[in-house]
Amino acid sequence: MRMLRLVVPVMVASAVLASAASAASTQQAAKDRFSQDAQGVRIVSAPATAAASTVTGTVSAQKLGVSSNATAGTVARTAVNRYAALLGVSNASSQLRYAQATTDALGQSHVRFAQMVGDVPVYDGAVTAHLTRGDALSGFTAGISKAVSGAATQASVTSDQARDVGLARHRPADQDDQA
Repeated sequence: MRMLRLVVPVMVASAVLASAASAASTQQAAKDRFSQDAQGVRIVSAPATAAASTVTGTVSAQKLGVSSNATAGTVARTAVNRYAALLGVSNASSQLRYAQATTDALGQSHVRFAQMVGDVPVYDGAVTAHLTRGDALSGFTAGISKAVSGAATQASVTSDQARDVGLARHRPADQDDQA
């Protein structure tokens, strides 16, 4: 029994360290891949997660393996899938859901993906892929939460119920005067 008390914590610690080393290795491989694919590379990582929070570098649509007339959404999806580990996600297809695309005054596209756990959005978890006028990837901004293990994968209330609760708790001041 005494031996088990010593062995079990050592085994758990070893497993945790091995998992962390594997994740670091995967992230480094993704950084290397981006560095090989892109020109003008700059990667800023979040200290808490070591995942990239700001990535700049130009990667052509051709280098991403998409046609030159592909939509911004297709180029962005291909890019987040290719560099998922760099951004801090293990499976971009299931963890990043398309949210919106905008085009700025310079003609550059910005495609936003929301972080998801199952069907539930992660508060403030997002990746935005930035594209040049010619639909080359010019970088990412990302804020991915690592604290999602054990999170609910199904919403417990509908969006209408959530809206109603929010409105009931935070009525505008002019409505308070009328009540």
